[in-house]
Amino acid sequence: MASSPSMSHYEVLGLKRSATGAEVKKAYRKLALKWHPDKNKDPDAPERFRQVATAFAVLGDDERRATYDASGGRHEGGSGHPDDVDPYDVRSPRPLSPFPCLAERRRPPHGSLK
Repeated sequence: MASSPSMSHYEVLGLKRSATGAEVKKAYRKLALKWHPDKNKDPDAPERFRQVATAFAVLGDDERRATYDASGGRHEGGSGHPDDVDPYDVRSPRPLSPFPCLAERRRPPHGSLK
C-alpha cells in the first residue's frame, strides 16, 4: 500500500467500489492488525493505520459512504486530501470513529435506571 495523499478510501483498503459492508469490515480488520503501531515497528505504521481507520470510518457507515461515492471520492473536507477528515477530531459535530456503533451510544442520565 503506497502512502499517497491521492489514494481513495477504496484503494487504502484494497477494495473495489462494489464491495459489500462485510468486505469493508474484513479488509479494515486485516489492515488494522497489520498496521497497528503496537504490532508494526515500521516508521510509516502510525500514518498508515490512521489512513486505514479513516477509510473504514467513511466506508463502514452507509450514509458517509453514499456521500463519499456521490462526491466522486472527495473527502468531507472538500479538497480530496485525507488530512481533511480527522477520525479523532472531537470538535466536529459527528466525529468519525473506527467503531461507528460505539460513537452513537449514549449513557442514560444518572439515576434514570431504578
